[in-house]
Amino acid sequence: MSTLAGLFANDERARRADVDAGGDDAVRTLDHVVGPRRQTTPPTRVNVDTTRLVALVDAAERDTSPAAFAPSAATSKGRRRPRRIDWINVSAAVLATVVVVGTVGFAGVQAAGASPAAVASQALDEDRAALASAEQGMNAALERFTTEVTTGETQAAAARSAILGLDETVVDAAARSTAVAAADSYIASLGGVVLPALPEPYTATEVDEEALTAVAAALDEVRERSAEVDDAVTEIRALRTTVEQRGTVYLQALTTFAATFTARAAIEVDENPVADQEFRDAVIAAAATLATAPLNETSGQQALTAYQDAVLALRDDDLRARIAEEEQREAENNFNNNNNGGGGEQGGEGDGGTTPPAETPTEPVTPPVEGEDPLP
Repeated sequence: MSTLAGLFANDERARRADVDAGGDDAVRTLDHVVGPRRQTTPPTRVNVDTTRLVALVDAAERDTSPAAFAPSAATSKGRRRPRRIDWINVSAAVLATVVVVGTVGFAGVQAAGASPAAVASQALDEDRAALASAEQGMNAALERFTTEVTTGETQAAAARSAILGLDETVVDAAARSTAVAAADSYIASLGGVVLPALPEPYTATEVDEEALTAVAAALDEVRERSAEVDDAVTEIRALRTTVEQRGTVYLQALTTFAATFTARAAIEVDENPVADQEFRDAVIAAAATLATAPLNETSGQQALTAYQDAVLALRDDDLRARIAEEEQREAENNFNNNNNGGGGEQGGEGDGGTTPPAETPTEPVTPPVEGEDPLP
């Protein structure tokens, strides 16, 4: 009997195997330098859906009713009945596999057969949609930036007014001057912002989708407009970064100014020791709130006013207490003078304060005139 090797003794693959196994030095050297030779047959790409459907076919072929696997009681040799194949399920699975493979093949043929103009038209539609989205983002960014500039100017002006409106005796003069100067610089920087000129909105025009030249020209226009939109967005972001940096310096000056009120509160409490404790505590609490309050916002400006009111109330109560103490001292002095002043004038030395009897006044005696009877 002939073997396969004998039947195909002159086969090309056999000779190639013999060469490889024989250890041809030239071939091995070439393989070492450039790497092993590629397979002549490219790997087959298997569609994922096709693989799944083939698996379904195999499962359907194995899947039969439970009765098909029940042993036959009538057979004496104990043989099982032959397995019954559910040809309905198998046919459905095979049909589904054919449909999927056919659909994938049709899509590939359709894509391969599309004209360059059709492909360019599809790219034009995608670029137009991307441009419309970019324009919306540009307009939204400009609107947000404009709102931030306007809000910053309003808040800074309100904070500056609130700081200048404080009583000079309740603030640190140097810290307040620094805060006001920072507010002025920030307001000036916001007022000097020049918004970039935005490109005109893009309006799509009708394009002959069969004419590759017309579609290409439309694509160039869309992409040029997209580049202009990107430049405008970049400029808006740069302006926004600059404004935010200046705002950081301004807010830091306000924070430094707010931190000075803790020391000012301690001085006020020491200088007004006669006031009630509740007023002293109110000043300390107002200073603690002000130290962490955002002075650029309404709540911080209200904290400034609350601190000033607490200090003025402390001073008023201290003054009231001092006046009350002075009036008390005067009343005590008057009382003591009224009680002790009269006894000092009437008391005598060495008599234990006994009041001597009052002397009776006598009329002067007129000497008699000569020749007159002295008696009536």
